[in-house]
Amino acid sequence: KEVSQKLHLDFLGVESDSPRCAQKGVYHTREELNGAIKFYFLDTRYFQSEEKGSKNGLLGKEQWLWLENEMAESTAKINIFITPIGMRNKGIF
Repeated sequence: KEVSQKLHLDFLGVESDSPRCAQKGVYHTREELNGAIKFYFLDTRYFQSEEKGSKNGLLGKEQWLWLENEMAESTAKINIFITPIGMRNKGIF
């Protein structure tokens, strides 16, 4: 997991001193249009096998806490969540 995360962040050009390099998982946010739109890029793979069946589901405790904090502090009018899990794969569509 750690090697895959490092390769992913290197590919995206994330600086090695970024907090994203120190956390477990590759989740982050990005704001557009002066904060009117906020994108939440979630990592639903990193914690999946470790916490299967837990109340924290696919995100893990650390990422859930981060997400709750990000949403509480957000002033965005539109919030968009991005995950690597396709809806068709989960039988939703």
